[in-house]
Amino acid sequence: MKQKKEGTSLKILNGIIKNDPYAAKVSSCKITAQDSVPIFAVHEKENLIETYPGFFTRQYYITENNYQTETMELQDSMLKKWRSFINSIGTNCEFAITIHNKNINMADFRESVLKKEMGDSLDYLRSELNGITIDRIQEGKNGIEKKKYMTVGLHTKDLSKAFASFNRLDREISQGMRKIQSDARVTPIGERLSILFDMYNPGKQGQLLSKRRRSFGADENRSLSIDFENIRGMGIGIKDLIAPSSMQFFPKYMRLGRKYVRVMRISELPNMLSDEFFVRLTDVSFNMVTTINIRPMQNKEASALVTKNLTLAQSAKRDSLKALAGENLSEEFVPLGIREQVDRAMDLRSDMINEDEKLFKTTYTLMFYADSMEELSQYTEEIISNCQGDVVGCEIMYDYQEEGFNTTMPLLDVEIPYHRRRTLKSTSVATMALPFSNLELNDKDGINYSQNLHTRSLILYNRLLTQNYNGFILGTPGSGKSLQAKVEMLNVLLGSNSDLIVIDPEAEYLALSKLVGGETIKIEPGGRWHINPMEINSSYQWTNEDDTEETNPILAKADFILKLMEVIVKSPFGMNSVQETIIDECVHKLYEPFIDSRGRLMKIPPEDMPTLTDLQIALAERPEMEAKELAIALKLYTGKGSLNTFGFRSNVNLHDRFIVYNIKDIGDKLKPIAMLIILDSILNRLMENRRKGKNTWFWVDEIYLLFADERSAAFLNMLYKRARKYGGVPTGLTQNVEDLLESDTARKMLSNCNFVMMLNQAPNDREKLADLLNLSASQIDVITSAPAGQGLIFTGSNCVPFASTFPKYQKDGVTPNPIYKVLTSNMKEITEFEKADKRKQILERRQERGA
Repeated sequence: MKQKKEGTSLKILNGIIKNDPYAAKVSSCKITAQDSVPIFAVHEKENLIETYPGFFTRQYYITENNYQTETMELQDSMLKKWRSFINSIGTNCEFAITIHNKNINMADFRESVLKKEMGDSLDYLRSELNGITIDRIQEGKNGIEKKKYMTVGLHTKDLSKAFASFNRLDREISQGMRKIQSDARVTPIGERLSILFDMYNPGKQGQLLSKRRRSFGADENRSLSIDFENIRGMGIGIKDLIAPSSMQFFPKYMRLGRKYVRVMRISELPNMLSDEFFVRLTDVSFNMVTTINIRPMQNKEASALVTKNLTLAQSAKRDSLKALAGENLSEEFVPLGIREQVDRAMDLRSDMINEDEKLFKTTYTLMFYADSMEELSQYTEEIISNCQGDVVGCEIMYDYQEEGFNTTMPLLDVEIPYHRRRTLKSTSVATMALPFSNLELNDKDGINYSQNLHTRSLILYNRLLTQNYNGFILGTPGSGKSLQAKVEMLNVLLGSNSDLIVIDPEAEYLALSKLVGGETIKIEPGGRWHINPMEINSSYQWTNEDDTEETNPILAKADFILKLMEVIVKSPFGMNSVQETIIDECVHKLYEPFIDSRGRLMKIPPEDMPTLTDLQIALAERPEMEAKELAIALKLYTGKGSLNTFGFRSNVNLHDRFIVYNIKDIGDKLKPIAMLIILDSILNRLMENRRKGKNTWFWVDEIYLLFADERSAAFLNMLYKRARKYGGVPTGLTQNVEDLLESDTARKMLSNCNFVMMLNQAPNDREKLADLLNLSASQIDVITSAPAGQGLIFTGSNCVPFASTFPKYQKDGVTPNPIYKVLTSNMKEITEFEKADKRKQILERRQERGA
């Protein structure tokens, strides 16, 4: 440990420090700020920092789990596994757990999360969504994010041995963390130096690498790299990069540049400490670094300490007994404090022998930043108050601010006097160093699915980074199901080049389509809009029941028409081989004029595209009785038939970016055929976009209706199974979970999804979902009698509770939010907005007349 200097020291890197009204007398000792940075060497190739000679450290980023919201049984199990993990750290190592509360880097946030203007007519919607996202950040923890790290240090004089040991430790640490549903990712050396820079330079967070990040754009690995050769060539060191402009140390606080900093330590712990203490202590809305440094004691050292404490306690008891014997008093008059001291010493010895308890030397320090002394005092009071709630003592490190600061930095440079370090057993360390609270979703380029119910952090989830893209949104009427789907649609439409398709059975998405200039196709008997199921191009494919692809477009289209005719014929036994052969021959004959000399399909002009009416005529002209019967069955759906919607050439734009199939008035007779044709058009779009490198998102509202028909269910299942390969992102919505799960196909589809959004659920549905997705009791509580917009997002391996609110009005509190107007399905709100629009139109007309 460094020799403690008298008075207060001033460290200057550049410039002159002006008089500080709060400063104590400054000593004559002036050294550079770099000298206070406890780094001996940086080994970039090995990803190690040598804090002092022979002590190498590596840092790991700790991911969250849902510890705080799990059941008591699961919490006990996770705490025991966390304790075992701590016990597994070797005695030649030291480690620290650090929680860093810091400002969100708004430059990076704007780059990675906010929608970028595209110069089109939808930029005002992007601006509106961006404003809502920023408001949500401020609503959380005043723009503060919480990062959690584990730093491990190894004592050895050989760098190569340290590197080899850490490679083994990387696997062991990751495996240990996964047992408690977390993980530990090695922090790249450039990112680690950036973290240190942020801690040394409050107010400049993210600036060390921000220029490189902007230079390299989306290449995350390059953006977090540092050119060490260039640095050495410039004649500067790592300390020059990360050191603050100036450092001043005073007995009860310090200055980093213009910021005020105070270091405190946990001085007293109760006999029983809550496992939520670490998280509660760091649940603040200002910049703070909290670190628990932990050093495993050697078995010999620990045993000697336990024996010494037991001997001293028993000696005190013997002395007391002797004194009592002289007064003819019994053992029960031994002071309670002495008896408890003996009991604790005996229990500790027993725990070490029988319960695998180990001993650790620990220091628990925290430092926080402020813009003024008044603010610093306010934060101090808040921390002390938080500690008092758990009967924990917390004190300012008087005259040890520099040592405390270095101890708190994630470098394992413990400069606290030895007598101030607490000796704790494994269980106590596990409890006081438990950093987990609630799982967060913070994916790169993720969609903002509102906020975490417990932490109020943004939920940023990217479905395109998962094993499969499939999803469901489930919720009772009024729970916000369609609103959540519309928000997702808007985010995809405004933030990517993907195409979007919606199957809309209740005409709920027409306003959204109109807002963004989409194409709405109303399908109804005798309607004006037609979709041609015979339409074909060279990219058309079909996936057979055995999951093989038919790449010959005519064979693929013939296969689809056979399935469509099965629905039209409605025979309980299906079609016989004669009927199938006749249909196949007729389909091929219709496309024959458009096949070139090499047997490949040419581009067919729209006006020459074959139709179902052409197929009906071709069948009627055949001599076979089976052909005549097929022609009669098809007649209802072609020509002048009552259900001729699909009998003509397409007269709608099937290539718009946003298409809504309005099937509200489709009728029961046309519905099975319509579903197959719409799903086939979606498949066509998937094939076409795969060649273009574009994703195709599609939503099926009231998806349970499709499972009522065996063929539609099979087709939809095929789309879900093959979607990722084609760049498809399917989402089914339903309020009837019980009906949905009656289908084995639907159950399998749901259980294999990496995105299931669950809002409020009926009792029976909750039970079925809990069983299918292995939800805990605490998670079920979130979707029990839940308000609109509250629910769970299940990602295949994790489950995050969320709460979603969307502003009805703009900042003035009067003007309706243009997005919310198309999101809501509440008839009262819709009527209210319509009246407001009419009033606005009347006012505008009056103003025009007045002008």
